[in-house]
Formats: sequence, structure tokens, C-alpha cells
Amino acid sequence: MMDLRGIGRHMPKARHQRGFVEEAGKRVKQWIGHYFVYMRHPNEAEKRLHREVRLGPRAGIPKWKAEEKLQGIIDKETATVNVVPSPEYTIRWFWEQRYRPMNEPAWKISSRPKTVRFIEHYVVTPFADVPLGELDRFAIQKHLNNLAKEFSKSVVTKFRVYIKAILDEALEQDFIAKNPARKLDTPETREQCHRALIVEEIREMLDVLTGRDHLALHMLSVLALRPGELFALRRNDCDEPGRLRIDESVSEEMEANKRVVRPKTAASIAYVWLPRSIQVELSYWLAQMPDRRPDAFLFPSHKGTPINLNNFLNRNLKPRKRHWPG
Repeated sequence: MMDLRGIGRHMPKARHQRGFVEEAGKRVKQWIGHYFVYMRHPNEAEKRLHREVRLGPRAGIPKWKAEEKLQGIIDKETATVNVVPSPEYTIRWFWEQRYRPMNEPAWKISSRPKTVRFIEHYVVTPFADVPLGELDRFAIQKHLNNLAKEFSKSVVTKFRVYIKAILDEALEQDFIAKNPARKLDTPETREQCHRALIVEEIREMLDVLTGRDHLALHMLSVLALRPGELFALRRNDCDEPGRLRIDESVSEEMEANKRVVRPKTAASIAYVWLPRSIQVELSYWLAQMPDRRPDAFLFPSHKGTPINLNNFLNRNLKPRKRHWPG
């Protein structure tokens, strides 16, 4: 049987108040209402704050009407939470102190740095010092519309997802009364480019490449490997005749010494069949490699680390474009 005796000590104290009304003013008398709100600060301290509100002229408004109006104001302000969050609770504070510590451990390791950078740059920075309670739908929608003028649909969609998720959590933790990002409209974005190289262009590129670069592009185009999978390959991944083992991937978002990541489960390890043309070229490349260690990378940089994809594109492929036939 559950012991309920100690529960009350951990529950917030209900604060039902009526406030009070008084006359004020020298020439024109006004009804002034007084009440209190309880504000929670980032150090978890709670402070009682006095609120004063004008309820209208005394002439023509009986006191009981003024009291009713005051009660409506009190009920509206304290309907959802007993404790009002301090203005110190900005979206930056909530991201750093609540949302990121709670959610980051569950994100995929390889994409975690990219996700953090996206949220901090596109979501947090534009509203960094705005108190959570002052963030409204208009400001968020306006920012979203501006993003759509400059960025792709991917950026716009991610912003909409992340801002809603962060404010959903703020709502769940009673930092806001409602989520202003709940009904955001997705604006039209610039058209995305989906062009891919055609077979003739790949052949032209292969004709001007040699050695390592030729093999890398050949494997990418024929085996349909992801760049991260290709550049994570090691010599011992080629041990079995006629096939290639895919058991690691390079993440360009990770720190230099943690860029190579393994799949979450053994079931994610895959094997790729190698056509005869690639088998011959791969065997020749393995014989030419100076590093014969089993775990040496198949396509190493000059430091012995996996090649950086952007460097490979900018230094090895794009400069050759001017040599393509035609």
C-alpha cells in the first residue's frame, strides 16, 4: 500500500488569492487593485512580488465590480502556474540548462555536433535573451519567413521542428503557459537543386583521374557507398575475396580523433559485392600502399587519418573539371 504521508511536502502549495481594491488619486479617484505573484529564479529561489493594476474610475464603477475585475486578472495570470518564471529564464538559459542536458545524450553520436550547432545558430541565437514568457508566435513566424528567403526547405523545416520541441519542453516544465510555435506556417522556400552527374560525366571524370582518386570515385559510383563509408575503409575490410566489409563510417562533424564511428549493432555491419573491374584495381592499390598494417585506412590523408570529404572534393575532384573533355 502506498504511503501518502510525505507527498504533500513535495507538491507546490496552492495559492488562491482575492487581492484587495482601494481608492487612489487626488483629483480623479481610481480603483487600484493589488495582488501578488510568486516568481521562480534560475537558482530555484522563489520570491513574492507585488502587482498593482488600475481597474477604472471610481465614479460609475461600484467597488464590487472593481473586485470582480481584479479577480479576473488574478485568475488569468495564475490559472496555469502557481509560480511565474523570472525574466532571467531566456531561451538561451533553457537550452543550456534544461533542454540540451536532457536530450543530447539520446541523439546519434555522429550527428550530435551538427544538431547542436544548428540549434544554437538558427534557433537559440536569434532569440537568445528573450524571456520565454515574452516569445510570441508573430516573432517566431517572422523569423521563419526570413529564413525561407535565404535558405533551403531543409533549414526551414529543421528550425520549425526544433523551436517547437524546445518550447514543448518549456511548456511541460511549466516555464510557459502555451507553446507559441505550435501552429507555425511553413513558408515557401527556394527551389532545391537535385541534379546528379550522369553516366557520361562520371566517365569523363574517371578518364582524367588516376591512382587513389580514380579508385575512390570508381567505388563511389559503382558500389553506391556513402562517402563516410568509403573513407572509413581499412585494409582488413578487403580480406575476403570478391566482397567488401562495411563496418565503420567517417563523420565530418566529430572531433578529429573521434571521426570514425561504428554502427550501433552488429546487424548494421554489411558486405558489398565487388565487380571484377574494381577487384583488379583495388588489388593493385593495396599492393602499392606503403602502410601495410591491417587497420590502415584504404584512403589515408598525409597524416594517416581518413580523408576529409570536403578536402577530397575541393583539392582532388573540382580542380580536374577544367580538364574534362568538351
